[in-house]
Amino acid sequence: MRKYFIACLAAIAFISASAQKVVTVNTSADEIVHLWNNSTAKYSNNMEKDELIKGKSKVYNTSSTELYIFTPPKEKSTGYTVVIYPGGGYRYLSFPITFPEWLRDNGITAVVVKYRLPNYGHSDAMLEDAIGAIDYMRNNAEKYNIVAQYAYEGYPANPNGSDFNVAALASANGRHVAMMPHPERAIFPWQCATYPANRLADDVTPWIEIFRNAYNWVAEKVK
Repeated sequence: MRKYFIACLAAIAFISASAQKVVTVNTSADEIVHLWNNSTAKYSNNMEKDELIKGKSKVYNTSSTELYIFTPPKEKSTGYTVVIYPGGGYRYLSFPITFPEWLRDNGITAVVVKYRLPNYGHSDAMLEDAIGAIDYMRNNAEKYNIVAQYAYEGYPANPNGSDFNVAALASANGRHVAMMPHPERAIFPWQCATYPANRLADDVTPWIEIFRNAYNWVAEKVK
């Protein structure tokens, strides 16, 4: 009888853990992408309570990771993407509602990360979620019009430390391009941090081709 009672308690505990409630924040997001939860992720924050929303947008006891993606229409897209990690003093996530909508209305894709709180010492799960969001955006760069990326995260390949290794962004219609680093600051060999020793006599660097190509394109169009 005692063994049967203990087995029943274990079964009840398992059912309770597996039925842990996950909430969805009421937003106008165009897409919600589920990354993982404590059962499927590499790390867990050991949160056993149900997720809970207080007020309009304070999310407590997070145990599941989702990306709320606000995507502007293609004809309005600037090609920029902003990833937002809500604050809340590690007690809750103060989920932004109007800010990602404002970004979307201005042609910027906004990604709000519903991440797992550290729950008194489990920061590895929170870090996993932060990296996971970045990896998702990197793997979907084409979808979000990220048109150029650095070879890897560290210096000197990514001298600016930009998120997702972004080197350039373009609007969906290709009429606007934003670049980093600045090619106009690398026209002459002496402006470059490194330059091939056998080419130090160059009058200009190969970066000049960007401006030549732009000039030739405009000259062709205005004939």
